[in-house]
Amino acid sequence: RTISGEKTKLDSPQGIALNAAGKIYVTNDGGIGPGGADSINVYAPNTNGNVAPIATIAGPNTQLKLPQGIAVDSDGKIYVANDGNLEDPAEDASRYDDRPRADPADSITVYPPGSHGNVAPIARINGPLTGLGHPMGIAVGP
Repeated sequence: RTISGEKTKLDSPQGIALNAAGKIYVTNDGGIGPGGADSINVYAPNTNGNVAPIATIAGPNTQLKLPQGIAVDSDGKIYVANDGNLEDPAEDASRYDDRPRADPADSITVYPPGSHGNVAPIARINGPLTGLGHPMGIAVGP
């Protein structure tokens, strides 16, 4: 199956996950391009083609910041790895080794099952003691 086209609202998709019912969750790292928006799109099971999402998590309350990896646990909670910030003080911006670790925008955000719209996370993991340095992926157990 392929999900593509204008109706899909995909904007630089980065991560994908399925829940137990087969719903498809996609992170959109849309903050890079002009007019882009960081978001999570949810598609019905077996979606194929140019189809609109059945739900979208987006807006300032979501605290999404360059979302990358995504996972859904057995209770339906949604976990997102936020890469944080594209600002890179290194002279050679292609070198990740010089990027500061544990940027305040680097985080894991957690959303309740069935989330839609400009919803605030129910939990946020971030800060210098977490060791998060531009997280790109995430996994959760059953």
